[in-house]
Amino acid sequence: MDSKLSAKLTYEVTELLDFASAEEWKNLLWEWFKNTVSGGYHQLSKKEKKNLIEVYEKMDDFIQKLNMHVANSNSNTTNL
Repeated sequence: MDSKLSAKLTYEVTELLDFASAEEWKNLLWEWFKNTVSGGYHQLSKKEKKNLIEVYEKMDDFIQKLNMHVANSNSNTTNL
């Protein structure tokens, strides 16, 4: 992995961890999964629902950026 890609990924991970610690992410993802599977979503408060939506948006943004970085990295190594 080149240093530019590594720096970008480090920035993206840091951004995620600024939102929540690794342990908090674990708990947020578990709550999201548990409420989705159990059907308990409708019992959550508006704030809890908003938090789960924000978790999804943060993860979606991270995955999109990660995919973009990996695709760019792959195209750069292909063109060598």
